[in-house]
Amino acid sequence: MATGPPLSALADLLGVERVDGLLRRAAATAPGRTAVRWADGALSYAELDELSDRYAARLRALHGAPPGVVALTTDLDAHFAPAFFGILRSGGVPALVNPLLREDGLAHVLGISAARAAVAPPGLYERLSAVRERLPELAHLVPTHRAP
Repeated sequence: MATGPPLSALADLLGVERVDGLLRRAAATAPGRTAVRWADGALSYAELDELSDRYAARLRALHGAPPGVVALTTDLDAHFAPAFFGILRSGGVPALVNPLLREDGLAHVLGISAARAAVAPPGLYERLSAVRERLPELAHLVPTHRAP
């Protein structure tokens, strides 16, 4: 588990803005501007900001406190950026996990990262469910969305 001063304290000490603060500022100054684009869609800064807040609220509701390490197992798709910023806003530490790993690889990476939660798309959610008993630290699996 990560220990040390909260990320906000480090930002204050270093005199820099946190990454999720940059998104908040972009949403305030250019809300309609495109922040993320993928093959068949896009999100504005305002939309990305709102979705990130929703991910953060969900993670905080599950843990009641900063969630510690949260595995992010998505491709670079429509769900990646909101989940990434949501993990940061919840006070968590994102651990980016290659979604192409097989079950043993997923169990290994999540185990050594001591992830307390994992955010996963439907197909990977099922694969993680299959190895969950090997991950005592993993308290929650959070789906990015429902399968169509």
